[in-house]
Order: sequence, then structure tokens, then C-alpha cells
Amino acid sequence: MNTVKDGFDEIRERVIPKDAPDVQVKEMKKAFYAGAAWLLHLQGVIAELDEDAAVAVLQSLHNEVKDYALSIG
Repeated sequence: MNTVKDGFDEIRERVIPKDAPDVQVKEMKKAFYAGAAWLLHLQGVIAELDEDAAVAVLQSLHNEVKDYALSIG
């Protein structure tokens, strides 16, 4: 099943060092869940828009995330 927990577990496996201190894992998990909560909020906002506006917002969000990923290498 695709859950937020599944997503965090995958990120933890791929990104967080195995020897990371517990506090680092805890803080990264809080940040991950906060991001998921924000996306759920945005989903609600987008659902209220007409189709063209919703597509524009989704494209903007996609571009924002892509640009950030490119900026960190």
C-alpha cells in the first residue's frame, strides 16, 4: 500500500545515513509528514479551482519541486 509511512520508510532507506542519530531521523520524519500534510491542504485548495486554474497550480508546483531538486544537485 502507498502510505505516507511507506514514503518516509523509502526516504529513510535511500537518503538518511544508517548511523544517523535518532534525533535526526525524528526531525526528518516530522518534516516529511509536514510536507505530506501541506500537500493534502493544497489538494483541497486545488479541488475548489476550475480545471484550467487547477492545471496551472499543479504545473507551478511541479516546476517548483523540479527547480529545487536541480538547485541541490
